[in-house]
Amino acid sequence: MARRDYAHASKGQLYCIEWPEWHIECAAEGCDESTLVAETGRCSSLREAEKHVSSGKSQIEDGWAKRGGLWYCPQHAKGR
Repeated sequence: MARRDYAHASKGQLYCIEWPEWHIECAAEGCDESTLVAETGRCSSLREAEKHVSSGKSQIEDGWAKRGGLWYCPQHAKGR
């Protein structure tokens, strides 16, 4: 099963660590904010993780927003 890990994800894209635990990092240039999207074992594929975060049931912190297919932290989501 294919998965996107940190080394293969662009900033702002969901990625997996400790399979399968999903995170995102803010897409804004120079920003290092990141957040947990789904804890270990919740989603086994990128498709499931995307669906999970879109459903509003994820662990994502308030204020994160997806713009143009990429995720931005609360500070940078406001200016987009």
